[in-house]
Amino acid sequence: MTATAADARNLLDDVRTSAAWIARALNSSGYRADFTPTSLRDVERFMAEHSDRGIAVAGGLLATDLGARLFALGAYLGETVRRSAGGAWETDAEDPHSEVDLTLRLPDDSVIWPVQRVIKRFQHGHEDSIVGYAMGLGMQPSAPPRRRHGHDAAGPVRTAAPRPGKTGQESRSLRRRRAPSVKGMTFIDSVTLDVADTAAARRFQSAAFGLDSQIGLRASEAATSGFRGFTLGLTVSRPADVDSLIGTAVEAGAVPLKPAAKSLWGYGGVVQAPDGTIWKVATSAKKDRGPATRRIDEIVLLLGVADVAASKRFYVERGLTVAKSFGRTYVEFAGGESSPVKLALYRRRALAKDLGVSAEGSGSHRLVIGGGAGAFTDPDGFAWEAASPAVMTP
Repeated sequence: MTATAADARNLLDDVRTSAAWIARALNSSGYRADFTPTSLRDVERFMAEHSDRGIAVAGGLLATDLGARLFALGAYLGETVRRSAGGAWETDAEDPHSEVDLTLRLPDDSVIWPVQRVIKRFQHGHEDSIVGYAMGLGMQPSAPPRRRHGHDAAGPVRTAAPRPGKTGQESRSLRRRRAPSVKGMTFIDSVTLDVADTAAARRFQSAAFGLDSQIGLRASEAATSGFRGFTLGLTVSRPADVDSLIGTAVEAGAVPLKPAAKSLWGYGGVVQAPDGTIWKVATSAKKDRGPATRRIDEIVLLLGVADVAASKRFYVERGLTVAKSFGRTYVEFAGGESSPVKLALYRRRALAKDLGVSAEGSGSHRLVIGGGAGAFTDPDGFAWEAASPAVMTP
C-alpha cells in the first residue's frame, strides 16, 4: 500500500472512530446520540448551546479541542446519514484539507460534505441548521425526545454525573479535563534557522514581519535542496494584517508562493524568504473589523512529517503535551508562557501542497530547535539541542 493510500485508509478509520467517540461523549453529557435521524435534533441543540456564530461559548464543551470536536461532529452527521440512507465515505489523501473535504457519496451518486456542514453550522449559526440540512436530504428527524437531563428549552442543561468507580469517565465525556501539571512539560525554547548570511536574514525578518529575535539565526553553508520540510506560520487577527505582512515581505525580497486568499479556514498567503525559509501568514477571520495592526498573535513551527501519529507519540514520550489533534492529519503541542514558538505536525506531502511547493527535498532542514528535552533527532531528521543556541545578530 502506498503512503497516499495508507493516509486515506487512516483518515477513513478516524471517521468511524471519531463518530463513535463523539456519540459516547454526547450521551454522557446529556444529549441523545444513537445515529438515528431524530438524534440530529440533539446535535443541533448541542451546537446552539455551545457556540454562537463562530465563537465557542466560554467554558462550554467546544471551548477546548475545537477542531477535533467539529471533525467528530461532522463524522457523526455523515455516519447518521450513511446508516439511514446508505452510501460510502470518500477522501483524497493528496488534498491538504482532506479531513475537512471528506465526502459521503450517496446511493444516487450525489455527494455531500458532512464535516464542512458542521463547520458552517458553527460559523453561521441556526441559518445553517443541521436538522434543516437532514430534512433537505429526505431524512425525517421527528420531534425531539424528552430530555434525560436538564430543564426545558429556556433553562440550563446539566451534564450527567460521573459514575462511582469509573475512572475513565473523563475520557469518554466532553467535559473539560483537569489541566495537566506544568511539571515535566517540555516546550520550544528557541528556533534557529541556518542561513548563509545572518545579517541579511535578520534585515528581512525585521522589514517583512517586524520580528526582532524571536527566530534565531546561525551562519551555515549546509547543503540543501527542494522543500526543507517545515514552515513558520504567523497567526494574525484579520485579513488586513495578512495583506500588510505579505506585502512588506515581498517588498523585502520574498517570493510569493501562494497569494493571500480566502479558504474554508479563513484567509492567508505564503511567501519564501531570500534565505529559503517558507513563511505562511494567516487568520481565521474572513472579514476585517478594523485597520491592520501588523500584530502577530502567534508563531507556529509546522513540521512536515511522514507519519503524524508516530511523530506525535515520539514527542509525547519526550514530555510535550498535545493541545490540539486532528486524528492522523494535524497535531499541535502546548507552548509555555516564555516559549516564542508553538510546535505543530502535519503530513509532509499535505504541507507541501498547502504551501504550493513540491514535496521533494534533500539535504539539511537548515533548522535547529532548542528545548528542555535534551539533544535528539526526531524520526524525520529534525534536530533538537538541549540548550538554546545563541541568536546571531548583525
